[in-house]
Amino acid sequence: MCFLIIRPMEPVALGAALIVRPVPLRLPLLLALAVALMFLPPTWFLLALFPIGVAMATCFDLIDRIPSPFAIGLIVAGCMIAAIDPMNIRLLGMLAASSFVIGCIAYRPVRTFLENDFSGWLGWVSFPLYLIHGPIMFVVGEPLTRMCGARVSIDPLTVAAAIGAAIVFAAVNDFAIRVARFVGRWLPLSAVASLVLLAPLSHPIL
Repeated sequence: MCFLIIRPMEPVALGAALIVRPVPLRLPLLLALAVALMFLPPTWFLLALFPIGVAMATCFDLIDRIPSPFAIGLIVAGCMIAAIDPMNIRLLGMLAASSFVIGCIAYRPVRTFLENDFSGWLGWVSFPLYLIHGPIMFVVGEPLTRMCGARVSIDPLTVAAAIGAAIVFAAVNDFAIRVARFVGRWLPLSAVASLVLLAPLSHPIL
């Protein structure tokens, strides 16, 4: 007997196919996708932050009109929630992160700082660094730790190697973004959704 498993990435891909276009009820779809992803197994549920981030971008004009005192309160609340229960990364953790980010967007002095060239560079390199830091830790940091054991000197070397590798890999990431935008602009939404829905058929379990 053959059972089909819809792995966590399929709903994420389908959600991406829906949210990259100005579909009706876009914001409710984003929030529903975020809630659904929160019920995934550990580590996977963090994917809920992606549609939450897109929802924030969708509501940027509304966030920009939040009064400064309330924006400061959101920043403080985000920090306090994270400090009170730092191990709760599912609901409270996402609430803390969302509150902090919305507050930083709404409070002009913080947003001005985050829009400077250095912050922009950090934003540009952050996703490649997120993708590449694990392999660098495994290839560089772990062997050096076993050989030398002097973590004080090895950790900065590993961090520097990860940042250097991320800068190199950023070119691949930039190219992937351009391709994704091209596909999103020209490929019909129905075709993307069909490909996503058919993806589990290629992963049967006997």
